[in-house]
Amino acid sequence: MQNENIYLMKKRNYNGYFTLEMALIFPMILCIIGVAIYVLFMVYGRTIASSDAYLIAHRAAVASPKDPLSYVAANKDKICKSQYVGVESPSVSSESSGILDTSVKVMLKTTTPHPLAHCLGLNIEGIWDVSASWEASTVQPQERVRLFTRVYDLVKFAKKVL
Repeated sequence: MQNENIYLMKKRNYNGYFTLEMALIFPMILCIIGVAIYVLFMVYGRTIASSDAYLIAHRAAVASPKDPLSYVAANKDKICKSQYVGVESPSVSSESSGILDTSVKVMLKTTTPHPLAHCLGLNIEGIWDVSASWEASTVQPQERVRLFTRVYDLVKFAKKVL
């Protein structure tokens, strides 16, 4: 009789624990999975933006070494296709520098939208901005050789004169 009472007491004590644990732990697990998916969308957007910045800069340097900025402006929509999932399509800007070796720098910026953040009253606007930039230089060996040949001839002439 006493053994039956102990068994019933043990059974009664453990009946509500599983329900209580699931009521507390399951929502936390769902929130962690949701945040992980949200962060992975941002990382994916950063990876794709970096890849597109590299492609645009490299192709502009190779295909149009004299005027890479016009190549970037003409082909940015072809390279930045609809592969951006979970983030907005990037804005592309470019700049060129250099005298002998023209280099082109391509910058991409995008953001991850926050549809639920406004409903929950969260202010996380600037946290999820993604930017990527790549710089590629055009190598024009014939102009380099000519320049160095001229400089070498000037140095030889200067040594002769002095």
